[in-house]
Amino acid sequence: MKFATKYAVWILFFAALGIRLWAITLDDVLSAWDEQYHAVVAKNLGVNPLRPLLLPTDPLPNPEAMWVAQHVWLHKQPLFLWLMSGSLGLFGLKVWAVRLPSVLLGALLSVLVYKTGKNLGRPRTGWMAGILVAISAFGLLLTNGKYPTDHNDIAFAFFITAGIWAWSRYTKNPSWRNIVLLGAATGCAVLTKWLLGFWLLGLFGLYGLWKKELGEALFWKKIAGVSLVALLIFVPWNVYVFSAFPVEAAKEWAYNGAHFFHSLEGHAHPWYYHTLQMESIFSPGAILLLSVGMGVSFASRDKAWLSLAVAWLLLLVFFSLAATKMMSFMYMAVSPAALLIGRAFEKGWEMTASRRRGRWVLSVGMFLFFAMTARWWEVQKTTQQESTFRTERKHFTRLFHRVGKESETGKWVFYNLPMHALPLALFYTDGTAYARILTSEERAQCLRKGLVPIDVKETYGLSGSEDQ
Repeated sequence: MKFATKYAVWILFFAALGIRLWAITLDDVLSAWDEQYHAVVAKNLGVNPLRPLLLPTDPLPNPEAMWVAQHVWLHKQPLFLWLMSGSLGLFGLKVWAVRLPSVLLGALLSVLVYKTGKNLGRPRTGWMAGILVAISAFGLLLTNGKYPTDHNDIAFAFFITAGIWAWSRYTKNPSWRNIVLLGAATGCAVLTKWLLGFWLLGLFGLYGLWKKELGEALFWKKIAGVSLVALLIFVPWNVYVFSAFPVEAAKEWAYNGAHFFHSLEGHAHPWYYHTLQMESIFSPGAILLLSVGMGVSFASRDKAWLSLAVAWLLLLVFFSLAATKMMSFMYMAVSPAALLIGRAFEKGWEMTASRRRGRWVLSVGMFLFFAMTARWWEVQKTTQQESTFRTERKHFTRLFHRVGKESETGKWVFYNLPMHALPLALFYTDGTAYARILTSEERAQCLRKGLVPIDVKETYGLSGSEDQ
């Protein structure tokens, strides 16, 4: 089979695109954790792209509020939210519009994985890796918003992969154009999920180390070039937020730094959690295949593959040492992981070239691995499984969608509703919302500011449960 065909890119792109479009239509209710908060902030950025707000107004400010109830929302860097905001601006307040940027980025990500493998001299490896990323149930559930950090991690993985692709071009042609591309991808990655985007600079540095370029002035000029382009992209926003929102920015800076040393929000897991998580991102057997892929890369002495394998392993060690561990953290490096798995399969294919039985066994094993990576039955079950909680969220979605369309809600303050439904009120209406019951003094304070407090339970007869 000829893998370096002009059709491979289009086949992969449209297959990945179609799968993702299917996935986002399985559930038309915003997911109850990160997705709905991202959607609300993106909606408000459509009003003013320089004011990332969760609550459009905050008549009852609480400086101690967590990120799920803050007025100014700096919990994430803004690039992926701007993309989401643009989609909402084009298509309106629709759930699929919230997810559409992740659909497009995920499909492009699969193509970049293939092109990276091709640039590194392994088009068959790139093809298999691109398919793995395209069909992964884990990636589809992130795109659907069902896993925490959802669209943020899809965008982050895309920009990291774009940087790896630019670096793979550099290994073939060490031009300044590719340096600029790598710097732009690094800057966009940082503007999506903060300083871990500089992992790309580490990959570049490792390649320079193996090439014995660290003693050359030109190498350090290129490091400076990558850094400068990246800084030009992400520094202006962060300087701005520290100037415009100094208290909130300082609070989030400290909170981000605490992730490494403290287990936050109950995300404490054993040190090997992220290693095991690779079998969720892909399939059972992924840990073995990653080990084989790294072994093959080390044995080949190919400096580019060696750099990619070591960089991925160092990232795994970093996350394993961090106190806060979340299921999607290692998805940022899904592309090098897929390439290493593809490298293992390609090596097996080469070793069984003259062994008919061995080739048959390998083919069956590959089919099972790809099928278990896809697990589309799991995607459908996870997105459509009925429960009391899901039914309740449907009720609140219909309620606030109707209220937002029928009423002028810009001066309304909704209160006394379940915490999980608060973002639904913020997304579908122009009012603000508090989950708690407001005191008589707080209601009077709202009225003095020209705002109308609305008791959701009393007015609409819905309260729901707090169970999530």
